[in-house]
Amino acid sequence: CYRVPGFLAISSSVTVRFAVFATPLSAVTADSNAGEALCEKHSDQPALERYAALSKEPGEPGWKARYRAAECEALLFRYLEAATRMQEAELPKDLLWKGRFLLLRAELGREYLNQYGGSLPKETEEGVADPARKTAAAWHKDIRAQYTELVQLESTLRERTLASESYFVETEKRDTSAYPTLWDFAVFRATDYLLSESPAPAVGARPAPERF
Repeated sequence: CYRVPGFLAISSSVTVRFAVFATPLSAVTADSNAGEALCEKHSDQPALERYAALSKEPGEPGWKARYRAAECEALLFRYLEAATRMQEAELPKDLLWKGRFLLLRAELGREYLNQYGGSLPKETEEGVADPARKTAAAWHKDIRAQYTELVQLESTLRERTLASESYFVETEKRDTSAYPTLWDFAVFRATDYLLSESPAPAVGARPAPERF
């Protein structure tokens, strides 16, 4: 599937507690495996439909399915829908999963801006909640907020090697020596955004140069 651009895959040995109303684990696993098979065949719409249904599951199965559903939407060039899906999702309490969600939120926002930023409204429309009417400035504000929130997860992300995130980050045939952990990768992506995509702050908002 999509993976985060630049490169952004789930551990198979995870203990999950289900609510009493949840789909049986065997059915969830079967549907998830079917979704993975469709992804591998680049059948993104059928895969999206499966993952969208599974995203209602509690805990890790639901988080994984929502993540994959957003990736499928991105592969279908539905960047707004993908970004909206992740923005509307409640952030997991699990810190590692929270970091994955924040990173994907930021990346999908960047992709949407890269494709459609030039045609977005210049001014905010009062009382309008339609994501398609958000200004580029509002998108950039959200992206910066997501990268900023990742700072609070540094210790958790430092404990996770990037090699172990191959379900979420495209690492195959790539040199990851410069960012061996998920934290290093998050810093790399945030720095890339700040240097190449984030609008320069107003003069009055810049730090005094003598402090450096």
